[in-house]
Amino acid sequence: MLRFCYLLKKNEDCTFNVAFASPSQLAQTQKIDSLHNLLKTAKDTNEINILRSLGQHLQSHDKEKSLKHLLESVEKSKKIGFVKGEIKGPYSLGLTYGMTGSYPESIDYLQLCLDLCQRMVPKNCQ
Repeated sequence: MLRFCYLLKKNEDCTFNVAFASPSQLAQTQKIDSLHNLLKTAKDTNEINILRSLGQHLQSHDKEKSLKHLLESVEKSKKIGFVKGEIKGPYSLGLTYGMTGSYPESIDYLQLCLDLCQRMVPKNCQ
């Protein structure tokens, strides 16, 4: 927050605060808004991929919303048998927990991701 002061009348000053968003914060907000709009009409694997992408973009802004979207992507992946989503979801959850200092949960989800990968697509997990 930057503070600006200026003289309105002789010996009388007024202060106000101005908040600036950095270009990267603005771009991130625009991306999140775009993903929310896409989610409204997305179906099947597209919906799952958008949920996961939303969760990833929210990691540093809102942990709870990030986790909600990521868990939903895993749940929907299991429901329709989308193996790639079942593996990438726990990976993203592990990263989110790790980025927010919840290391035991992070390790649990990353281990789950590895286990799923080794079980579902063993030749790609060497």
